[in-house]
Amino acid sequence: MNYEKMRKEGDLIINHKNHRTPVIFGKQYYTLSLQQLTNGEYDNIGLDVLSLVGGDDSQFHVNGITYAFKKVENRDMVYKYVMGLK
Repeated sequence: MNYEKMRKEGDLIINHKNHRTPVIFGKQYYTLSLQQLTNGEYDNIGLDVLSLVGGDDSQFHVNGITYAFKKVENRDMVYKYVMGLK
């Protein structure tokens, strides 16, 4: 999938407020969640299991695909690239 193209067409969003820093099996991770949109509304594409591991906020869950990174710099680089930020 070309996430940058989907974002430009209004079919995808990465909401910065959904970034989390969970500790999984004793290791720190940095997550971002890709959410698909249809006509500006969030698609109900299903709950991603990784989004249930929300760190401090155990109630966190999101529809979409959640990616986990070992380095915050890598997570932020992907976020900026897909969202078209400098």
